[in-house]
Amino acid sequence: MATGRAISDGSRRAWMFDVMVAPALRGLGVGEAVVRLLLDHPGVRGARSVHLGTQDAHTFYARSGFQHRADLPPPPFMSTEMVLTRTG
Repeated sequence: MATGRAISDGSRRAWMFDVMVAPALRGLGVGEAVVRLLLDHPGVRGARSVHLGTQDAHTFYARSGFQHRADLPPPPFMSTEMVLTRTG
């Protein structure tokens, strides 16, 4: 089982939340498939930037193009905000 959700302002920004994969399915590409589906959703596809927060999945999201928000101070926060910026 896997899940995830996303919201969008309808034009410029979207946010991804709660991408979760059952332990037995981790490492099989299921999480990456969920992220791809969320990014390709019509409500998210047109967003210029997609934001998320993560505590421990930085490498996972970086594989999909997300980067640490350079304009925020480094953690001691509970989570780190990452962003996928689209051009063109």
